[in-house]
Amino acid sequence: MKIHTLPTLLMGLIASSLYIAIGYKGSALNVVNLTVSALLVMAAAAIALYKQLRQASQLDIRLPELIAALTIIWLFITIFWSQTPLLSFYTAWIISALPFGFLLRGWLKPWISDQQLLILLLSLISFYAFWATGEFLNTARSTHGPMIYQGDFGALFAAGLLPVNALFLLSPGKNGQTRYLLLTGLLGIALFSTYSRGSMLSYLMCLPVLLYLAHRAQQLTLNKTLRLGLSIAVAFLFIYFYAKWQGGQDMGAKTDLSDGTIPGLSSINARIMLYRSMLDMIRDYPILGSGIGSFTGLYPQYRNPAEDSAGYFGHNDYLQFLHEGGPILLLLWLFPLILIAKILLSKAKPQTNDTTSLLTASLALAAATFYIHAAADFIFYHLGLNLLAGLFLGLAYPQSPKPRPIFSMPLSEPRLLSILPTLCLCLGWSILAINSYITSNMEFQSDWFGTRDNQHIDAETILFYHQLSPNHPSPLIRLAELYHYQALHETNNPNQKASIEQAFNYTLQMLQQSPTYSRYYLKMAELVQNFPDYTTQIRQKMTPRLLPPSSEPLAKQLLKRALTLDPTSEAASIDLALYYQRHQQPVKALQVLKQATRWFNTPGVNALSPQDKSRQRLQRLIKKHIQTLGKGIANTSTTSRH
Repeated sequence: MKIHTLPTLLMGLIASSLYIAIGYKGSALNVVNLTVSALLVMAAAAIALYKQLRQASQLDIRLPELIAALTIIWLFITIFWSQTPLLSFYTAWIISALPFGFLLRGWLKPWISDQQLLILLLSLISFYAFWATGEFLNTARSTHGPMIYQGDFGALFAAGLLPVNALFLLSPGKNGQTRYLLLTGLLGIALFSTYSRGSMLSYLMCLPVLLYLAHRAQQLTLNKTLRLGLSIAVAFLFIYFYAKWQGGQDMGAKTDLSDGTIPGLSSINARIMLYRSMLDMIRDYPILGSGIGSFTGLYPQYRNPAEDSAGYFGHNDYLQFLHEGGPILLLLWLFPLILIAKILLSKAKPQTNDTTSLLTASLALAAATFYIHAAADFIFYHLGLNLLAGLFLGLAYPQSPKPRPIFSMPLSEPRLLSILPTLCLCLGWSILAINSYITSNMEFQSDWFGTRDNQHIDAETILFYHQLSPNHPSPLIRLAELYHYQALHETNNPNQKASIEQAFNYTLQMLQQSPTYSRYYLKMAELVQNFPDYTTQIRQKMTPRLLPPSSEPLAKQLLKRALTLDPTSEAASIDLALYYQRHQQPVKALQVLKQATRWFNTPGVNALSPQDKSRQRLQRLIKKHIQTLGKGIANTSTTSRH
């Protein structure tokens, strides 16, 4: 490969990776986008690292680079004790994109200049700014772009605005100033069109710092300040009044305080309830955390009934890191903030016409917007935003003169050594690709075997996937569902005994793999009640992690555990109530069902979508059972008095 073609190839790989990553849905697991984006950025990293190490005489390790590498390692280590290992695996890839992007900037340095990389990033952000503007003009409502959630979309523009503002302040001529002022207006319109409070605040908190640093560097004039402020104000007013003129979404509905809350995605009170629940989770997993990405699986058992968020994220990345990765992950993740502060303090010294320092400071502030926004959102749970944050931080990190390394290692065989990290990157992506392939071919459909002919399922294919990745939950779920269906419904099958044993076996494996999965405690309870001869054998295999030692019947323990793990589960309430009814305990059955109604009648919980037919049916069934039990208990009381 000729040296002059290398920068074009590397920038093409990075741009493609970011484009696909930004299309990744922040609130859903799009494994195809994740895998392809990871492949492209890792290909760029492998090429750059291979070229660099081939030409190096020694390997210098600096503290920020060491911290970045340790962060990546710790993220993947947490999978070993995770409550939801598959989500932890994918989330570790997503979160590690920030430290990986930081390292990548250093590897790209010999072939791609800071200016080239910055132009690439700003061009990509500008492309999405046109997208956001067009979407807003068409709908007069808050724009989401390709990201589903407007908070993530707004984070792009909040970060991109600061380097553009710095370039405007540094431009000596009117043409350059006009160009960057127009770009400021475009990005400002895109930012405000998202109606994202967190994005707006993170930008507006960093802008005064940039202006102060420009003043210290003697690059700020009254004329520039007024023009910049006017550009931002015009962008805001354009969004505000255009929406009113078109009868679209009122920005005031999201940004005005009303009765102590901010209407919109969630209220201040709801966030406070959510944070309190997260503190309870941190209390139960204080040292190592529950595994990165495990919030979704654990949150139902800690949730306040009045808290009405979707429950996928904690809306505070720092608290979520603390409970998922423990204090170690939180400390590792806060280190970049220390680096940002150090960069900004070093640029606060009065310097005349120092264009490099002000632009570097703006890049550090661009990375800081992500950290500010993450205090009330789930910014660091998006692959594209992490890559951008890592690259911005890498651009701000001083490369020349190079900081002193904490240790250096001579390279006696640089050609041989250069192959090793490349192979590691390829191996890492191969593991991701295998897991993504399995997941994308085996959907998590909880009622698959209840609604479709199980003969249509290729059991051999499922077993092949299970053998390919024994710890992957997707094949385990399908195998547990398959044999559970056969054990309960194919009573004339000559191999029914084998099906029963396999049903117990795979359901137990599923519980061991994901001990907070409420549904499979219900599945196991159903098996135990239908096939009591296996009770002793299964109880012996139930570790304290799954069920604490107790003298209660195993089925009752399993049902109570399922309801504890997910109090919102109507199925768990019904199954436990039916258990009490069968054992002549109607009062307890009624208590369980009434508790279920108190839950799903809570404001914010009772607003089921019209498509949620299954939950609506279960809720009607609960109400019917309550009426029947109430009449039965009343009749029994009357008979007893007579």
